Amino acid sequence: MPEQDGIVLWRDLEEAAKEADCLVLVTPHDAYRGLDWGTLGGAMRRRLVVDLRGVLDAEDLEGEGFRYVGLGRPAS
Repeated sequence: MPEQDGIVLWRDLEEAAKEADCLVLVTPHDAYRGLDWGTLGGAMRRRLVVDLRGVLDAEDLEGEGFRYVGLGRPAS
């Protein structure tokens, strides 16, 4: 994993999610809509997603056992 100015850059999202407490979505790129949330959640310590763009489906994530927090949406 390359590091630049104290920031770790990951090429693989599943690898980046390992032991993570939270994933924060800051870009509305379509690639993030079709992620395998079950696999990502299995790699994480806590299943928490913060969606700053409001593009993810809260019900889908909650169905996978995630706590979803969306900008401008009530916390679940």
